[in-house]
Amino acid sequence: IINMIDSYKEGYDITIGYRNTKNGNDSVVAASSSLTFSMINTMFNKFKKKNNLNVTISGTGFYISGEIIDKWNGYPFHTLTEDYELSIYSSLNGLNSTYNDSAIFYDEQPTKYKTTVIQRTRWIRGYLDARKKYIKEIKEKRKKSTLKKGSIKLEYIGIKPYLLMIIGISFMIIANIIILIVKIITNKSFTLNILTIITILVIIYLILSFITLIMIKKEKDYFGLSKKMKIKVILYNPLFLMGYIPCAIKALMNPNMAWKKIEHNKNI
Repeated sequence: IINMIDSYKEGYDITIGYRNTKNGNDSVVAASSSLTFSMINTMFNKFKKKNNLNVTISGTGFYISGEIIDKWNGYPFHTLTEDYELSIYSSLNGLNSTYNDSAIFYDEQPTKYKTTVIQRTRWIRGYLDARKKYIKEIKEKRKKSTLKKGSIKLEYIGIKPYLLMIIGISFMIIANIIILIVKIITNKSFTLNILTIITILVIIYLILSFITLIMIKKEKDYFGLSKKMKIKVILYNPLFLMGYIPCAIKALMNPNMAWKKIEHNKNI
């Protein structure tokens, strides 16, 4: 809180702190879930802060200036991901937000994979709902507004580059699977297609493992992960990240998703 006051005195309307974890060693799922927020803050929000752009608010551990709460007469964001909705609103309405990695708070992560599926599916559905709610205003202000223009442009882009990359990779894999099936049916050699599919999957896995290694090095000893857990996370986190694809499909198929309580399985 003391460090947050420094950001408030600097004139920021909203500031998010550094999300640490208190149960990263409980399971490899909890450790991987923790790295998701590290990616948002250490890799993206740190960059945005450096370039004077509004940050992405995720989860808890942030403040909003009391003057703004009074102006709103409460907290007006109620989508499944109200934190992301607040991120969009702040850029569209000229509020200043930043990331303060000196303001550390401790969060607890789910220890079971099934729980993270529920959580991540809700995040994706909430992201889609918030985009739908604000996309018209984002498009209008992207062309006209001079205030927070860089932040608005980033909101307009959103996760499109990552989606296009996933779609491209998925298309390559699906195309090779279709060719593989056709060759099996027609009794033709299909070894090359199997090797292509395996090669693509191995390359994706290695890239994600390398990104995980970088994340662990960047976080240093903040999470307090044991050496054994760090090795487990490097090997497992690529599969955890790939799990966002079925979560996205599930979110797309459930437009009327309701909020569900996330159990963390353990009190510390």
